Amino acid sequence: LSINDAIELAFQYDLNTDRTPIQDAAIGYRGIEGLVVSLGNFKEPFSLQQLISDNNTTFVERALPDALVPARNTGFAVAGYGDRWTLTGGVFGGNINTGVELGGLAGTVRATYAPILSETEVLHLGVAGSFRSYDQNDRSVSFTTKPEAFVFQTNLLDTRSIRNAADLVRFGVEASYQNGPFRLQGEYIRAEVGRDGLLQGTSFEGGYVEAAWVVNGKGRRYQLKTDYGADLAIFKGVQVGEEQRVSRGGSGVFELAARYSILDLKDAEIAGGVERNWTVGVNWYPDKN
Repeated sequence: LSINDAIELAFQYDLNTDRTPIQDAAIGYRGIEGLVVSLGNFKEPFSLQQLISDNNTTFVERALPDALVPARNTGFAVAGYGDRWTLTGGVFGGNINTGVELGGLAGTVRATYAPILSETEVLHLGVAGSFRSYDQNDRSVSFTTKPEAFVFQTNLLDTRSIRNAADLVRFGVEASYQNGPFRLQGEYIRAEVGRDGLLQGTSFEGGYVEAAWVVNGKGRRYQLKTDYGADLAIFKGVQVGEEQRVSRGGSGVFELAARYSILDLKDAEIAGGVERNWTVGVNWYPDKN
């Protein structure tokens, strides 16, 4: 909801989940060109595939390394952007649904640059980092994920609780190249858990590579700026032309896609497991979303 040209209010409530029904709950100020200031519960500036909306991801579920990504938490962020670059940084506590005061305090930053940026061609490069410190009352960390088909509820990978966690360091690199209807995208993400006492620290990592071809349409629109939050320098959804809409007598737009992903949650005495996934799909966009 835009109050005026400078203020944006956002609130999303998911009726499909009991644990985290409140999604974005934030206020953004964008009265200065090239600057966005946000306060509330929204996604930390980390990982291209996480910052892309659920409505616009290439696949139904995000790739396995998303288990290492912070996603939504309550905090304050400042984002700047230019013709080809973005820089976003913020301070975050816990999630608004489970307790803002829980999970310690984090500082997260993401920078992107597009050396190639035109109507039909985009080369996107990005890097992100996050440091979260835990207090004495909340020192348990865990990582887990379902397969990349969430209709199956079994977690094939699970570190279970990692005791005496003192801090969590995350690092990610991302790249994407789009030329017309063809797009190639990949990320590498690493998470390191520091532990108190004589307990050995642990590190986990993952990555993915995906390719997509919009058979009878344009490539995805690249968006540098945002109205609020941290979702700068992302790809939007597949565009459906007016004459292609099924409601206008068209056949819609088709997209072919393939992805390989890997997640390693096994280190030291932590036996969380290793998983490798292949995904292929055909997406049909019958009308505008």
